[in-house]
Amino acid sequence: MILENGATLNVRTYAFGAINPNVLYTVNGAQGKQWKLAQTTVKSGSPYQVVFDGILNNANNTLDSIA
Repeated sequence: MILENGATLNVRTYAFGAINPNVLYTVNGAQGKQWKLAQTTVKSGSPYQVVFDGILNNANNTLDSIA
């Protein structure tokens, strides 16, 4: 993950049928030029979607190796 100034990345899960997300991870602003590792564990007894929500503000941002 590389973020530039003014950028925000949110990672959320939505359980099927739910209205409100569960926020797993949020990062704001410049993070430097080196890749940053971020990990989280999702525990759910029912199906869910993972949503990556990026706010760019004219910045160049990258996600890689999502598994």
